[in-house]
Amino acid sequence: MCWKGMTLTELAARNGEGIEFLGFDWDYGGHVVDWHGGMLRGAASVTLCPPDFPKGGGPKAYPTGEPKISSALPVVVRYPPVVCAFDVGLHLPVGRPTASLISGR
Repeated sequence: MCWKGMTLTELAARNGEGIEFLGFDWDYGGHVVDWHGGMLRGAASVTLCPPDFPKGGGPKAYPTGEPKISSALPVVVRYPPVVCAFDVGLHLPVGRPTASLISGR
């Protein structure tokens, strides 16, 4: 699955449940904070970015700040943000040296 560039609408559909993320324009802006028990919970840490609005403008009601934002909020349904960053965690087997996993040995 290609995460980068995926819209919030596509992400929520693949999750099978709505999701919540933090509003934009601050340090943790766009970070997904709740997968609501969906299929993607625990799969990755995902950050969303607002869509590219013409001339940098956008609807005044576009979510900013620390509140949790629902993927069902009408303004983000109409103008869905996109995945701009993600981190995938690797669960290393106990006792296996990290170096051998990195080198592929």
